[in-house]
Amino acid sequence: MKMLPALFLAMFAINSLAQTNFEGMLEAAKRGDAGARLLIAYTYYFGEYRDGTPIEKDLNKAYTWASLANFQGNADAKKLVNGLIPQLQNRDQVNTLAGEYFKLYGAAKNSESKSVKHSFFYFIQVMSFAAEEYPTKRRPAS
Repeated sequence: MKMLPALFLAMFAINSLAQTNFEGMLEAAKRGDAGARLLIAYTYYFGEYRDGTPIEKDLNKAYTWASLANFQGNADAKKLVNGLIPQLQNRDQVNTLAGEYFKLYGAAKNSESKSVKHSFFYFIQVMSFAAEEYPTKRRPAS
């Protein structure tokens, strides 16, 4: 019986340790943790995880993860999204990626939920609004 608390503490420590590395945080983001999504977004933005591990810098993925956290109501994610929009090279490509991630990771976990805010179509409307607010830079035809 004395081993039960020790076993519980060991399991908690292992779970906490998994959350401290990039892969563990990425899994938490995929499960829907808004804070983890924001941290992953910043990781891709800076090209480095918080422990100093180098990660490929990818503004498209940073925008995508920040958008998912923003969709969940994370105010800091909204600031990052707004800061990233002018830096994006190809808005169509990033919106496609964001749509794919939303389908994979952004839907409500409760399949009985009928909330329009958890629908893919609502997400597209939000993305369209952002596109109108921050239009894509036009490049001269080659």
